[in-house]
Amino acid sequence: MSATTPDPIFSAQAHVESIRRWTRGDETAPHKPLLLLLALKRVQDGAPRLVDFNDIEPPLRDLLHRFGPKRQNVHPEYPFWRLQRDGLWEVIDADSFPSRQSNTDPPLSVLRARHAQGGLPESLDRALRKDRNGLRALAEAVAARFFPDEKHDVLRAVGLG
Repeated sequence: MSATTPDPIFSAQAHVESIRRWTRGDETAPHKPLLLLLALKRVQDGAPRLVDFNDIEPPLRDLLHRFGPKRQNVHPEYPFWRLQRDGLWEVIDADSFPSRQSNTDPPLSVLRARHAQGGLPESLDRALRKDRNGLRALAEAVAARFFPDEKHDVLRAVGLG
């Protein structure tokens, strides 16, 4: 890697520190970190970089129920769309998706019907596939930052621990 080419894993760790999450009082949303951990699990398993929203929705929904604020309804569509803003996720043809009236996210039904494809940025995915220690370090950093009291439980639940 040349001095002018940033290390994608190092850059990702910096992005992890700046992930913006919804908060209300002491309550914070774990949506983006959980999706990121599921994406890292896909790299670990050698799964394709891109995943259909319909395939990632069930495990993400389960993790949100387990590790998120106790709610009847959880929204796996939010991190699938919003993690893009943090530089750690991309949705293919994102510009072609219609927005809901209330914000810039597409409706859940559209993500499902159009089989939206999302994944880690290509350079990060490629780097993580070559560097298993970097993959582990990034997973640990995400878990430690967002789930300090449940770090090991979350990593085990995702399949990274």
